[in-house]
Amino acid sequence: MENLFLMLLRFAALVPAIMIHEIAHGYAALRCGDTTARDAGRLSFNPLRHVDPFMSVILPLILIVSGSSVIFGGAKPVPVNLYRCRDPKKAYWITAIAGPASNLAQAALGAILFRVFVHILPDARISVYLLYFLLSYIVTNAVLMVFNLVPIPPLDGSRVVTVLLPPDLRWRYMQLERWGLFIVFALLFWVPGFNAMIGRATVWVCRSVGMADYLWLLFLGR
Repeated sequence: MENLFLMLLRFAALVPAIMIHEIAHGYAALRCGDTTARDAGRLSFNPLRHVDPFMSVILPLILIVSGSSVIFGGAKPVPVNLYRCRDPKKAYWITAIAGPASNLAQAALGAILFRVFVHILPDARISVYLLYFLLSYIVTNAVLMVFNLVPIPPLDGSRVVTVLLPPDLRWRYMQLERWGLFIVFALLFWVPGFNAMIGRATVWVCRSVGMADYLWLLFLGR
């Protein structure tokens, strides 16, 4: 029963991480002049506006229940109309990088809260669960940041690569988007080295926010 509760805490940590990730895309687009996300109500902090049945619920639960070391998911993509931006080329990579940047900011905030609560909470059961949730939140955001920076369309990292490529290669590269998620899932489930790469990069992000020494706590409930 306790293991199930810990799994639910890990899932709960994913919800704000992916929601704020998408809001960051929309807010960056708004700052660049595109009001599409705002007009569609996608800058809301209401999770129901962002839920994608498969990416937000089914996939994360499958990964958690299966004991995967990499837990990730996604929300419905925020609509962005680059033609409404003042500088579409600049907006293209700014809106893309805003998502992973928001995950880094969330991981840093989670790390601050974790250290604060470690010192002020009594040694009670509820404090253990809260700290577990915060650690899950930190690691989840680290994974989302790293995962989304993988330069495979339609992941955010590919948008930056697209801007840097010469026009003749850019079009060919963008054609990968129709197969992008299949490529990512193939790498995730069938190429062990890919998981290891994501894991090492995630540990590096956790170390950068001062939380690497606490990662072992996530395995206590297994």
